[in-house]
Amino acid sequence: MASFIYQTISQYRDVCLKLIAFYKNPSQTWSQLQTPEDEWKVIREMAVWALPSAIARFLCWGYWQFGAALLKAFVWYILLLALMAGIGKFIHILAILFETEIDETIGMQLSFFSFLPLLMVGVLYVNPLLGVLVPIISLFGLYIFYHGVEVHFLSLKNKILFLIVVGFAMVFGVWVIGALSGGLFLPKYIS
Repeated sequence: MASFIYQTISQYRDVCLKLIAFYKNPSQTWSQLQTPEDEWKVIREMAVWALPSAIARFLCWGYWQFGAALLKAFVWYILLLALMAGIGKFIHILAILFETEIDETIGMQLSFFSFLPLLMVGVLYVNPLLGVLVPIISLFGLYIFYHGVEVHFLSLKNKILFLIVVGFAMVFGVWVIGALSGGLFLPKYIS
């Protein structure tokens, strides 16, 4: 158990250092980043990083009803993981449609690092007043995505359209997930 906790903490530290590197020099960080051997490794990292944000949502919603808050946080967690993996697949399919050849793991990695600021600051949902800052700070994820596309998609013909389509899918997906999980038991409280 102690080794698992140590490994998890060291993974968090490494990813935080990567985010700082993205802030300082994003293009160089993307070019130095190693592509994982399979997309499941990226999905496992997504699952670990989405957990603190889901726990924060549970604590925020837990004041009303424990069971409902737990279910809502679990639904949010599962839908967010599905969205991140889906955006990774969407990036790969869209790249093929734009006649650019990339590996599926690169699409997953782009999706993961683009959602990472949202996952890190999602802990602010513990206090609903601080939760307002989450969408603002999450814009850094679109900045990371932009530089990832610049590095990995050198031969992409229409980068602006690609960025707009994927960026819109990310923002709209997070909005839909928040609406679905937040409104899961809403009629019960209104009546």
